[in-house]
Amino acid sequence: MIDCPHAARCAGCTRLSQPYDAQLVDKASEVARALARYPELRALRVEPCAPATPHVGYRTRAKWVVDGGRVGLYAKGSDHEVVDLPGCVVVPQSLVRVAEALRGRLAEGGAAAAAITGLDVRQALDGGLEALLVTVIHDHALRDADAALAPIAAALARVPGVVGVARASRDPGSPRAFGAPPRLLVGASSAVDYGHLATFGAFVQAHRGQSVQLARLVASAVAQTGSTTVLELFGGAGALGLALARAGADVELLELVEGAADAATEMARRERLPLQARVADATRLSEREPPRDLVVVDPPRRGLPPRLRDAVVRIARRAIVYVSCDPATLARDLAHLARLGFAATSARPIDMIPQTDAVETVVVLRPASPAPLVVLHEDDDVLVIDKPPHMSMRDLEARVAARARGAVPLGWLPPQASGVVPFARSWTAAFPEKSGLGETTLEARVRGVTHARGVLARTSDRVALSYVRGEVRGGHAELELTAAPSSRLDPLPALARIGHPALGDTRDGHEPTNAHFFASAGLDRAWLHASRVVIKGVTIESPRAPDLPA
Repeated sequence: MIDCPHAARCAGCTRLSQPYDAQLVDKASEVARALARYPELRALRVEPCAPATPHVGYRTRAKWVVDGGRVGLYAKGSDHEVVDLPGCVVVPQSLVRVAEALRGRLAEGGAAAAAITGLDVRQALDGGLEALLVTVIHDHALRDADAALAPIAAALARVPGVVGVARASRDPGSPRAFGAPPRLLVGASSAVDYGHLATFGAFVQAHRGQSVQLARLVASAVAQTGSTTVLELFGGAGALGLALARAGADVELLELVEGAADAATEMARRERLPLQARVADATRLSEREPPRDLVVVDPPRRGLPPRLRDAVVRIARRAIVYVSCDPATLARDLAHLARLGFAATSARPIDMIPQTDAVETVVVLRPASPAPLVVLHEDDDVLVIDKPPHMSMRDLEARVAARARGAVPLGWLPPQASGVVPFARSWTAAFPEKSGLGETTLEARVRGVTHARGVLARTSDRVALSYVRGEVRGGHAELELTAAPSSRLDPLPALARIGHPALGDTRDGHEPTNAHFFASAGLDRAWLHASRVVIKGVTIESPRAPDLPA
């Protein structure tokens, strides 16, 4: 247990009062619980969480919020109150001294000081020599920012160890620390850090020792799978990609931040390593991307978009290595990859950020038979399947045909939806009097608040699709939809027509909302689930798909 003077108010370290061994057990358990929610992953073994040394004073990068004279993090239970954090126990003293120097400049006042909203300090170590890269983050409205911030940059550059100071603007209301790329004000633009180049704003793992262990684990996959060609997505400044190149692989790295990609290219040039870095958005990977033996992905917390999961499976010949910082989105993506024909046998948690709830996980996936479909009910006439998300009805019918030749779908769901889909075992059994098919109930969460109840579609003699509103959370309503027997209506355009599209619906016009829920809750599809169907008077239920509770 760690004694910290800021523990009562700071929201940063959530496990300071817990013994370290217990933290490791809890983190491995969190990964196991996330995976166990998916039928495709219940056999996946979770190894013990790899401990960190040290687990205080370890952070290679500190990102602080600045408010007035305070340099720290947001307070517990508050989105806006900043807790000043002199002497933070998880940050090395050299980084703390930079924050102290900024506090001194803030106390002097002035327009430039008032415009500063954040401080980003990156530590680099090369053969025992320390170098610090400092980024001052300021409001985008600051005029002539280079000149205004020059005195503050000069003061920070005098702190022992600081080799370069940059500035970066921040757009109001944006969740991102940086708006435009950082702009160098004084000193060096990069520094060597344990085999790669540290640059302003480039992603880096929080714990240097654990990042070295992570690189070894990923590099071992090259040897285990016999891979010689590697595509790395979200490659940053090349901490993993350069390690793979040193292990003998021919690496191509994709990274959106130009400065980080340039740093990877420069380090590869210095060491004459077989690594090429491209400035590219991995989420928009071209369909013409050629196959590689191994694909390495290290995405942000929100995980991989569905289209990218499809692309990775198409490109990888021998293996996929998935590095994740969020067990929930990792489980979501691994379950989909298992259905696409890449399965994992074990997951290795790594304690990358000690004293917090965060856990990193490394998973190696290899080609395998697609995970089997879940059968909810079957008898002589009917087979009811629990359709997973991101599977088209055509693909579902092909999978069902392998089990029951001649099966005929009695229901229909759009590819994004999950839940019950009944099949008749033959055309004869497909007649209503034979199958006994009744109503289907669906759940949807939609934008805004609908009327208490309504009709979405009619035929000449009946209501084909209707809804009843349930609870409302965050200004969005949950609906229970009822579809008439044998109805093949798509609820998604029907909901969009009444001005309340399902959250995550990918049709045009709703991208800001979809992007928010993808980033905040990992929702990568339309929030639509067929929860139950009545057949021959028997109600057959599908539990809410595991990706939806978030």
